[in-house]
Amino acid sequence: MRVVTLFAGLLAALMTMVAVAPVSAQLYDYQEKPFSYYREESPVSPYLNLFRDDSDGISNYWTLVKPQLEQQRLNQQQQRINEQQRRVSIRQQQQLQSIAVQYRNRDQGQIRPTGTPGGLPASARFMNYGHYYGGGR
Repeated sequence: MRVVTLFAGLLAALMTMVAVAPVSAQLYDYQEKPFSYYREESPVSPYLNLFRDDSDGISNYWTLVKPQLEQQRLNQQQQRINEQQRRVSIRQQQQLQSIAVQYRNRDQGQIRPTGTPGGLPASARFMNYGHYYGGGR
């Protein structure tokens, strides 16, 4: 019984470590399936509404067919815009990822202790009032 409890505890600890493990590598490796954004149009033609008999003297074309055609056109236009924005977003994510990699590689092993000169000019130091009083130069 003690072995089963020990095994269950180890299994729970292992599952917790796996669930809490960092997933930063997965954030940028997102690959979408080709054409997953594509939405198929309705196979039924809007012109079939021309044969409906429930209009009150108004042409079915202007009340049923034309609005449906306009909606389909707007849906296609919005789908193209969404696809362009998706492509831009993916390109920007890739650019950010490459910048992050360059930044990480640049600062590898070059972290300076606090107070040592870094990338700032010599006059940009804490409590430096030399430019107010003109002293030291």
